[in-house]
Amino acid sequence: MFNPKRSKLMKNIPLIRPNVILIIFISISIVMTSSYQSFTQEYKIKTIVIDAGHGGKDGTTRGEYSTEKEVALKTALNLGAAIEANLKDVKVIYTRTEDVFIPLYERITIANDAKADLFISIHCNDLEPRRSTVITGYKKVKGKRVAIKKTVYRKNTSTRGTE
Repeated sequence: MFNPKRSKLMKNIPLIRPNVILIIFISISIVMTSSYQSFTQEYKIKTIVIDAGHGGKDGTTRGEYSTEKEVALKTALNLGAAIEANLKDVKVIYTRTEDVFIPLYERITIANDAKADLFISIHCNDLEPRRSTVITGYKKVKGKRVAIKKTVYRKNTSTRGTE
């Protein structure tokens, strides 16, 4: 068992009182908090440009019920509304708010002219036509029947694109 009276090391180290430790802890906390606050104020996001991909004549993937440009636009508008509602001091700029074609270089110009801190471009991916089905089989493990499930994809079905 450890005995501080017998330890030569402990005889040479002065005893630190709990209030001194508390003062040191509070001092470090204040320094760290002020450093963090100055960092967050210096790098605060003030302007966000949201780009709804495609639009107008720009070819997009087509699903059974929608197109990529429609889904991207609706997603961009919903995201922008959520940012505006929850982050009052952040300015939101859209590259488009309706189904119009905007060339890529104009989207870049919009972001650069606004001096955007963040540029969000929304696109959707196309998937090959397929349908998934789960097939359940059984096998015996230690004398008991155990279900085995396997996912199988079948091509040439109506589920595809932006659904």
